Amino acid sequence: MIKELDGSNRELVPLLVDQKDEGRHEGEQSLILRLLARRIGQVSPEIRAQFQALSLPQLEALGEALLDFTKPDDLDEWMRSLSVADSKSNS
Repeated sequence: MIKELDGSNRELVPLLVDQKDEGRHEGEQSLILRLLARRIGQVSPEIRAQFQALSLPQLEALGEALLDFTKPDDLDEWMRSLSVADSKSNS
């Protein structure tokens, strides 16, 4: 679709790219929440709030990590390790 825009509509390209990225992010979130529910049960509201703030690369990493999860504590631990890594990188 972006390739089809003529010169007068080039200002729409960043908007379309942002919408595409946002849609991909939302789709990734939805899929991972469903996989987590099947793997370890429903996600707590606290973890869900943290989950909503994850970037796309973090969601992708979680998507791989959840394959090894066997209990809800595994997700809690993964989220804590992410918080520790973020705080170290901001120091």
